[in-house]
Amino acid sequence: MNALLAIEQSGREASVAIRFNDGSVNRKTAMRFFSGQRGVTLLPEIDLLLKEAGITQQQLTAVLVGVGPGSYTGLRIACSAARTLSFALDIPCAGVVGFQAKMLEAPIGAKVHFVLDAYRKEIYHAVYQRMEDSIQVVSAPKILPQSDCDQVVPSGESFFGDLTLFSDPELFAKTRVCLNASTHPNAAQIIDLALLSEASLSGEGLDTFSAATPLYLRAAAFRPQAKA
Repeated sequence: MNALLAIEQSGREASVAIRFNDGSVNRKTAMRFFSGQRGVTLLPEIDLLLKEAGITQQQLTAVLVGVGPGSYTGLRIACSAARTLSFALDIPCAGVVGFQAKMLEAPIGAKVHFVLDAYRKEIYHAVYQRMEDSIQVVSAPKILPQSDCDQVVPSGESFFGDLTLFSDPELFAKTRVCLNASTHPNAAQIIDLALLSEASLSGEGLDTFSAATPLYLRAAAFRPQAKA
């Protein structure tokens, strides 16, 4: 048996998924969604998923993790868990950019913008194009001032993102195409992108992906301690 495990915690709703076969060409998928304290619930949710799928940890052949952009805490916990499982089970581990996995919801041939609240009056922005057999990067994720929000999605183009980020949401809804307010994929889409990119359920082909490290586009905010 070959089985890929994926962890996705970049958004408010977290998920874990397994894609596996039973020795035949048929592939099956099991997935669980959850929320709450992810540092506490993630590993129990993975155990429940394995039980539902009838798989043991020792049958996992690789682990994938969504590396963001997204929740700082969620990504840190997800990547740490993925690396720990990889080390403990001696299986490959790879990181998948969440925006690219979310592009699997876009129509074939579409060029799509991503606009995600990065807080501190900033946004994450990226542009991709969905092809028949790949997701092409037009503009890699970067941080921009939220004041640039209206300009990054030209009139008539499509985007994933929350309309409330724009100065005139009602006008934007009329002049652009919002595919989904959420920019975050689910764990099954993380696996789907890996397989689209010619990875296999055995874990081969994952070397083309990044390390399981959160895609932080800026340093975490901190306040230096006052001198005594």
